[in-house]
Amino acid sequence: MLRQFDFLEWKGKRPDLIFAFSVFDRKIGSQMATERYAFDMLERMYEMSKEGVYCTFLASWKNIENIDEALFSPSAVLEFAHRISERVVLDCSFMPHAFGVVLHKKTSRWRRQYERDCK
Repeated sequence: MLRQFDFLEWKGKRPDLIFAFSVFDRKIGSQMATERYAFDMLERMYEMSKEGVYCTFLASWKNIENIDEALFSPSAVLEFAHRISERVVLDCSFMPHAFGVVLHKKTSRWRRQYERDCK
């Protein structure tokens, strides 16, 4: 069941997954302030979820810029995401001018098998 809520004020059960599509497409003051806010929120969503987060961003390679839009470098988002989770997927197939990032909490079955084999 899908529900829409303000996760900063949510007091119920933790959601399994959190999806945030186009949430960070508008600037909040400067680009730096927007990035700081987006990264803080990405970390908060990850902490709150049971299994992980999927979030989309407008890409810095976007052809037509709008002064109100927040554009993100995929490499900067990827670097930040890896500080939070060791299992990160950067998906540049989402749209021509956007990308998605997935942060998983659970260790993959291949990683678990690798760790068992190395013992």
